[in-house]
Amino acid sequence: MKKLVLGLLAAVLLSAGLVGVQGTAAHAGPYPGTVATTTKAKVGKVGPGKRAKLTVRVKAGAAKPTGKVRVTCTQGRTKVAGPTKSYAGKPIAIKTGKLKKRGVWRCVVKFTGSGVYKSSKVATQVRVRR
Repeated sequence: MKKLVLGLLAAVLLSAGLVGVQGTAAHAGPYPGTVATTTKAKVGKVGPGKRAKLTVRVKAGAAKPTGKVRVTCTQGRTKVAGPTKSYAGKPIAIKTGKLKKRGVWRCVVKFTGSGVYKSSKVATQVRVRR
């Protein structure tokens, strides 16, 4: 009987909040800072069998982002990739592979950030004409 009364008393005190168990709060580790980036690309005129020249600019607020830039162009099932170039905060000119067919190509410029800079991409259309 003594155990029953003590158990009942402990249950009442715990549920009333008069007696409780102290615990420590959970703390997350430090979050590494990251900087969002935006990519813009401009393209000039292109003839069939030629390489398109894109001017690429990446912005990250007031900072000068660093990383790598790559251009991939597609038209239907045809895919043409350009070289990968380093980016160091200033606009760069990057050429695609040879665009053989006439028509509209969809070129995706991907920026892969290094360090705290996040990756970003932009798609632009390139018209291949005579």
